[in-house]
This record gives sequence, structure tokens and C-alpha cells, in this order.
Amino acid sequence: MLDPAVKRLACGAFALLSPLWVARPAWSQPQPEVQPVAASAQAPAEPVAPAPPEAVPSPAPAPSPAPAPSPIAPLVPAQPASASADEAPQMHFGGWAELYYAYNLNAPSNGLNATVSNSQQHDHIGFNNLALDLEWSFARVRGHVVTQLGAIVAEAYPPAATLARAQQDLLWRVLQEVTIGYEPRLLGRAPLLVEMGLFAVPFGVERVQIYKNWSWTSSNLFSMAPFQVTGVRARWTFNDRLSVRAGIYSGWDRVIDDNNRLRSGMVEARYAVGDDLDLTLKYMFGVERDSNAREGLWVRHTLDHTGEVRVGSRVRLRWQAFGGLEPNRVGVSAWLGAAVYARVRIFEWLYAAGRLDAAYEWVPEGSVSLFDLNDASAYGSGTVTVEALPHAHLSLRVEYRHDVADGHLYYRNNVEVDPMRGAIRNAAYQDILLAGVTAWF
Repeated sequence: MLDPAVKRLACGAFALLSPLWVARPAWSQPQPEVQPVAASAQAPAEPVAPAPPEAVPSPAPAPSPAPAPSPIAPLVPAQPASASADEAPQMHFGGWAELYYAYNLNAPSNGLNATVSNSQQHDHIGFNNLALDLEWSFARVRGHVVTQLGAIVAEAYPPAATLARAQQDLLWRVLQEVTIGYEPRLLGRAPLLVEMGLFAVPFGVERVQIYKNWSWTSSNLFSMAPFQVTGVRARWTFNDRLSVRAGIYSGWDRVIDDNNRLRSGMVEARYAVGDDLDLTLKYMFGVERDSNAREGLWVRHTLDHTGEVRVGSRVRLRWQAFGGLEPNRVGVSAWLGAAVYARVRIFEWLYAAGRLDAAYEWVPEGSVSLFDLNDASAYGSGTVTVEALPHAHLSLRVEYRHDVADGHLYYRNNVEVDPMRGAIRNAAYQDILLAGVTAWF
């Protein structure tokens, strides 16, 4: 018989411990045994969203520690955003080679075809150009480098006055184009492209690569325009048809040094409709003469318009208008030129092309020609070209070209050489027959 005091003590202890016995924690419950699963049959576990907590008046319990990862599922680190497929580094390598033979019916004794690009040597198998082209991009940064070797290195640049100058020029003459660009992402897309560097052939429809032109030789307008400009430019693309661009440059053909420490500006617009229509308009302004020129440091205004259109399935047309105006200390220097081009596809592998161009220059008394026209003011040329494409990357061409001027602009027969002025031009016309081959990749 228990003492009444002991009974009362036992009943009180049972009343205190009974809530703990009825509501045992989860970790004290027996757990089911986990069966092992083969790694090859196990799929990576997907995270399960936790159920929303129930609203209870009591304070929320402390969060339990996160469960450890399964020893079977591998841990894969998250990839950075810059490693996406559209931002992976990309590189394109190309190039082209050009070989020709030209014969001038004037048979000049100095072996030169005046005012003609890509074939300045008479009665000579000439290696015009070997170019290597590298384009690369990473994310929104891009670059472009073109190196060149061959006769074009001498044709496109004025002769050096000294040996030291020639050695200095050589390092730059082998570079045709070097650019660095950046496309920032704006308004959910990339409409802006900012570039800086050395840019080739800023005017006209013709390019340095002969395989992109319809004739082997270039027009007189191509020879009048600058071959390279150095500076920075920005292009804004509104849509797949319309874009505009503006830039600041050192001047016409100013690669190594500057002749007047002043800059030139250019604005341009382009409108294109697929492969059917392409129109451009460019305006360049700036002081281009030397600091000590008799004409003084006056702004030159240059305007260039080009177009290309497809007519049916076999014919394409191109055109160019190129002019400039420079009011200066001795008068007004100006020029105006135009060129028209046509190309006909005869067969899938055979094309015929023709070109006519003409230009006129106004030179005030006491000034000199901007384009080294000697005593001529008007000149032009006509060209007929037949092109065969035995392979998609091989072009064989034969061409006839006739040049004419209103003064002595070309060479004929026995050419006299002046110690100060060089070869004396003695003809007002020339006729050239040419055969050339170019390949590219």
C-alpha cells in the first residue's frame, strides 16, 4: 500500500511527461530503410519546392539544415553567362592572289601603264597582290587584319624620297586594313558598332579584291580617291535596310604621319534591299593640303554617291558619282567624275562586263593638280571584260581597256626621262590588252 504522498508525486510526474510521450519528434520515429540504386539507372534529383508553411499562432520553428547532396548525382558547376554559344570566340581566315599579263599597244619604253591600277606594268607577267585576311570576334568585340604583298604595295603609295623613309613605309604598306570594333548592347539589341584603325577604300563601288569587281582594272575614279584612311568611326543600324555612319580621320592617305595636324570628318548613309538594291551617300570634309602649300589650309568638301541594282535574273548595274570642291587662297579647286558599270551572266560560269568612266578637274592658275594629271583636265576610259569561273573560287579574265585624255597623260614609244620630273608623258591615249587570274578562299 503506497503512501498517499507518493501517489500524488507519481501522478504529477505522469501528467508532466505525457505530452512529450504523445508528440515525439520526427527524428525519434523509426525511418524506412533506403534501398541502393545503380548509378546508371539513377536520374539526377530535381529540387522539390517546399510546401507553404501553415499559419499557426505559435512562433515558427528554427529552419532545419539543408539536406546533403546525393552521393550518386555529380555536382556540375554553373556556367558563366559569357560562355554561351552566341558569345563563343569565332575566327575566319581567308585570302586571295592575283596574277596578270598586260600589253600596252603604245609600247612605252619605260614599261608603265599610266593611270591604270592593278596592271601598271607593260609587257610583263605581274604579281599584283597576295593578301591574307583574318577576322575574329569574341562576345561583342571584333577585329580585322588584312596584309598584302605584290605590285599593289608600290602602286597604291607614292614613292619614298629617302631610303630611311622607304624602310619606315614598308612596315605599313604591307598592312591593307587593321580594325578593332565593339558592339554594345542597347535597347535589347546591338544597333551600334564603334570601330577604330586603318580602313581601306572609303569611296566608290570597287574594292581592293579584284574578285569582288566586275573588271580587272579599276576606274579612274578609284584612282582619284584615297586608298586608306586612319581614324575612328561609328555606325548605327536602324533596321535591315537603313544604316548611318560618322567618323573622324587623319586625312586622305595619312597613315604614318599627318601633313597638317588637322582632322577630317565623314558622314554617310546606306540603304539596301537584300540583293536587289544598294545605295550609299558619303560626305567628307577637312583640310587635306600640306601646311606649307601655296593654296593655304582650306576645307575640302567631297561628295560620293554609289548604287547597285539587279535587273532581272541575268543583269546587274552599278554607278558612281564623285566630286569635290576646295575654295582656297589662289582660287577654287574642284573635280567631278562619273562611272557606269554593267554585268551580264551568259552561263553559270561565264560573265561579260563593261564600264565607262570620265572625270574633269578645275585647277586655278597658280595651283597644281590634285590627281597629278600633268597638262590634262579631262580624261576617261572604257573597259570590256569577259570572265570565266571554272570553280567557285577561281576567276579567269581577259580585258580590253582604252584610255583617252585632253592632254599628255600617258606614255608612248620612246619616253624621255627628266632628272627632276621623272618620265615625261607624251601621249593622249593608250590601249591595253590584259589576261588575269585570281583565286580566293
